[in-house]
Amino acid sequence: MKKSITPDLLNQLSRRECEVLKLVVEGRTSREIAAMIGVKPTTIDTYRSRIMAKLQIDDVPNLVRLAKECFALFARHARTLFIKDAQGRYVFANPVAEARLRVAPGGWKGKTSDQLFPRNTAYDSPPWSKE
Repeated sequence: MKKSITPDLLNQLSRRECEVLKLVVEGRTSREIAAMIGVKPTTIDTYRSRIMAKLQIDDVPNLVRLAKECFALFARHARTLFIKDAQGRYVFANPVAEARLRVAPGGWKGKTSDQLFPRNTAYDSPPWSKE
């Protein structure tokens, strides 16, 4: 039987555990995660073990798979969802957000708001604000 992550299970995670889970899903190593959040790699291993215990998952590949499925489910059903990277480039948009960006499907990937819209449009009246 295929295991799934339920909201009740996710609610058991602390903010730090959610942060670590996100970085694990991105494929980061314990050493990389530790450097990013300022702790020892063994601390990250402890977080990973606690996350897996709380979510009742036995191995990291299943943890990553289930976390990705959970995010995908959320992303598909969110009213509008887009995500930007640290440089302000769009890296994800669900179908509703993609339609509101008013560009060709996938035409937003890697671009900033300034690249997609005239400055006054991007800052004064973004397309997702007109409902």
